[in-house]
Amino acid sequence: MPAEEKTCGICFDTDFKAEQMFCVASCGHEFCVECVKRHIEVRVFEGDVHIRCPCYYHCKSNLTFESCVHLLTPKLRAIWKQSLEEESLPAIERVYCPNPKCSTLMSKTRLSKQEDGSMRCCLNAGNLSASIAKFLGIKTCPARITRDCVQILQKMLC
Repeated sequence: MPAEEKTCGICFDTDFKAEQMFCVASCGHEFCVECVKRHIEVRVFEGDVHIRCPCYYHCKSNLTFESCVHLLTPKLRAIWKQSLEEESLPAIERVYCPNPKCSTLMSKTRLSKQEDGSMRCCLNAGNLSASIAKFLGIKTCPARITRDCVQILQKMLC
């Protein structure tokens, strides 16, 4: 007996097998995996944190990060996860790395000030000042590192 073919609630194609479908657990609406991926991508890039079921007709169910993680590219997974983490922090707790090329979210309570008043480094990959600080064994980001990485590199190379 042939497997039952499913219909996607977004593109309305009718030739999907059950394993090609994604079911929203809280409401039971079914969509093809490709349409769900595109839906999540659009919603995440538009800044949505809580992504609603693609069936907009009176459905108030949300997709969960955990139920969708296997569908996401690493980049999309990181962006959605970062948005969820940011949204979980009260606005007053949100602090961002001062490096204009970084701007990684950090929490005030997770950043303890050192005795000299400086804050711990943002060790986000690609942050040159943090990389230098880590290489030098500095656990804080002195202002001179953030302001003038070139000067420190010159001192290290000479």
